[in-house]
Amino acid sequence: GAALSPGLVAQESAVLPWMLGLILILAAAAVLLITGRGWRLGLALARRARMPVDRISARFPRGSHFGLPARSWAALGLPLLLSALFQVVVVLINLLVCLALGIPLTFIQLLWIVAVVSLLQALPISIAGIGVREGAYIYLLQLQGVDGSRALALSLTLFALQIAMAIVGGTLQVRGLLRAQS
Repeated sequence: GAALSPGLVAQESAVLPWMLGLILILAAAAVLLITGRGWRLGLALARRARMPVDRISARFPRGSHFGLPARSWAALGLPLLLSALFQVVVVLINLLVCLALGIPLTFIQLLWIVAVVSLLQALPISIAGIGVREGAYIYLLQLQGVDGSRALALSLTLFALQIAMAIVGGTLQVRGLLRAQS
């Protein structure tokens, strides 16, 4: 999304090739590690770098990939599809809130903004991402020409929606538990 964002590409065109290269490297590493095929490659590279991996790998059975079974490529497809679908829904919710608040952002711009904000708010440096999320939205949306007050309104509205959905889900779960006990 950042690579396709007009505001970022126009300002930092020299960063684009590096960004695309990093995306490809990280995607390949994720696929190798998730399918269980990357552990052998990682061990081989670590041995090549003369790291003491033989003592660590000797503790695990041969072919176990550190105790993790190798998965098929097909087993990777469904989780990737579901996670992509979830992220698209989250970005669409952000887009709808942006439209309601009069924030002129595109779906492509929000793809990378929401991804960065999600990663930052997941860091264990605040409670529920409060403060981190707001600062990230304000900073990233100002890069796109959005006023800071509107960016803060977007962030707080999205947080309120998250809380409302959590309350509904928690209430339904408690209700189900109470029914199961009676």
